[in-house]
Amino acid sequence: MMGGGATTHFRAAAGDPTVQAGWRAVNGARTAVTLSAAAKIPATDTTDYGAGQWDVGGALALTRHAGATVFFGLDVSYWHLGDPPTLDFRDPVTATASASDVLANTWGASLFVTGGTSALRGYAGPVSLGATLTRLDRGNLWGLTATVGFTETVPDFSIGATWRIGF
Repeated sequence: MMGGGATTHFRAAAGDPTVQAGWRAVNGARTAVTLSAAAKIPATDTTDYGAGQWDVGGALALTRHAGATVFFGLDVSYWHLGDPPTLDFRDPVTATASASDVLANTWGASLFVTGGTSALRGYAGPVSLGATLTRLDRGNLWGLTATVGFTETVPDFSIGATWRIGF
């Protein structure tokens, strides 16, 4: 007698690249305000993870230092999503609240919660909780982020890598 069972499959894929530019509008001793614009370039085929359309967005970020190494952040963004042939996306608004600490000069850690409006009619907006560990070295930054999703419009679990090259 042979037993049957569920098989779990994991798949990795690269999505469309995103480019972003920001401007620090306020750079006070304890408070900073940054404005940014971003675009997602439709480089991935629609049969995989791409929509085949440009997405453009803007964001406002407020950072408040609460000591020598601890700071809090609030980011609000708006995206105009390009519609693929079979979907009619709504343009979402997303907010992220974070608490961060600088660890040993070149390391940093953050905890954050993100929520927003849904891009798809009939579905709950995204809600997730995450953590990031980063290292800053001579103006360059790299890091790892892990998130847990709480609604059907975000992954149950995700891991991501980030890098930034300072100019």
